[in-house]
Amino acid sequence: MFGFYKKYTSINEALLRPGHVRVLYLTFTEPSEYEDKLPCLTSLKELFIHSNIAMRPVSDIIIKVPTLENLSMLNVNYKSFPEYLSLLPNLKYFRIRGCDFTIIPDTILQFKNLKVLAIENTDIAELPAIMKSMGHLLELSLIDNFSLVLNSNILPVNLKKLYITPTKANEEEVKRIKHSNKQLKIIYR
Repeated sequence: MFGFYKKYTSINEALLRPGHVRVLYLTFTEPSEYEDKLPCLTSLKELFIHSNIAMRPVSDIIIKVPTLENLSMLNVNYKSFPEYLSLLPNLKYFRIRGCDFTIIPDTILQFKNLKVLAIENTDIAELPAIMKSMGHLLELSLIDNFSLVLNSNILPVNLKKLYITPTKANEEEVKRIKHSNKQLKIIYR
């Protein structure tokens, strides 16, 4: 049976039916307008936040929404990777795009149920070696990370899809990845 849910685009509208909201898209809304209200949405599964890079980052209040399975954050102005999100027990899909952080910490391993991870348009230069241990990760998107130097030895062991932006610096490594891992589909964007 298919479940079709209304996509809410206003926190105030969503709060009129807090136990029924599954999908919430917030665009260019100041975090102070919705952060403390998110925990009221007791059935929220998918949250999409698109900010203006000049806005302050979303606080850690988001971890008080344990039902979240899908979280997308665009231009949320993080200067460091938001490690606290690993405390979301049901998170399966996490996308973060357009942030200034340069390092993905080893605590990335604490994202226990993550199947899809997208870290896009950041300033990261390398992936942490611990990522190889993320056997539950099936898809990884690293598009528009122009400083990133790939290392095939630290890609998650069960990875099925890798999304990357082709760069001259990674050309040889991509060939090695293709040769050594026939099950991995590499998609250029």
